[in-house]
Amino acid sequence: MKKIIVAVLLIAVICTAAGVLVACSNATTQGQLENVWQPYERYTYSVSYKADDGSDASGTYVNEIRHYDAGATVGLGSVELASVAEGYLVTGTLTAGDRTLFNACYYALSSGGSYLVPSATYRKETAEGKTVFEYSGTYDGATLNYSGTREDGTKLSGSLGLSQPYYDNNQFHQALRGVGSLLAEGFSFPSFNVALVAAEEQTVIVLSASVTATASVPSEIPAGDSVQAFDCLKMTLSRSTTIAGESQSIWFASSPVKCVVEGDDTVLVSEGAGWELKNVIVKIEEPYKAKDGSVQKVTYTLSDIDLTPPASDAE
Repeated sequence: MKKIIVAVLLIAVICTAAGVLVACSNATTQGQLENVWQPYERYTYSVSYKADDGSDASGTYVNEIRHYDAGATVGLGSVELASVAEGYLVTGTLTAGDRTLFNACYYALSSGGSYLVPSATYRKETAEGKTVFEYSGTYDGATLNYSGTREDGTKLSGSLGLSQPYYDNNQFHQALRGVGSLLAEGFSFPSFNVALVAAEEQTVIVLSASVTATASVPSEIPAGDSVQAFDCLKMTLSRSTTIAGESQSIWFASSPVKCVVEGDDTVLVSEGAGWELKNVIVKIEEPYKAKDGSVQKVTYTLSDIDLTPPASDAE
């Protein structure tokens, strides 16, 4: 069997530059989220989009999930969390042209009956090796306290109070996997709040999400002479104040993706024992406004899955 190759969503970096929302999820009021993550998961996506001159461009996006025991010290970029509650650090690195976006969110596994509760968040954007925006934040209940630095060196800081249910603005896609078995046809979040912190905007916005279709979605994972396709649920995510009439789409595998680890390789299998990965993100499409004012889309496609943590991750 061949090593899994995964294709990812480019949107994380592009949307930030273009003002389109990419987010990270918080706990719901009823504590509906589930722990669906393995001790270590790494997803790689290929990214395709239009460059400023209208030509086809590509990039990569890597999503990593790491489990930490209670009391561990966890680094989020330039931020260090001491003695954390048991939970998961979820990071994303998007590389597109000369731009890189790194973001991270640490989730406490449980708190007061809710699960996967964001504790801290971090984001750093670079262009040609220069930092153009960076911020960090910590959550105190439903309040995000943040501070950051813009490209010109000016500082920003403040607090954003969120109504329930609410989400963070880093790693939103991965956190939505925590909906678990509730993610099915007919699922919807009619309205929820998101804390958005960017160089030009620090505010609370309202989003909606709903499963709108089912589809067979090809990945970039090799399968014989073709590629692996997955039966998926299509979720539509909308922010009406960003690009009127345009929505982000996320395709989640509707059945667990079964994998086994063979040496340093992670391999997809169809039967027998193995790790079962729930609600795996197979594809994302996000709209963004190009420099000429037209609406374009960034597409992330799963190309690789890896369940073997790096040697440096020993806890």
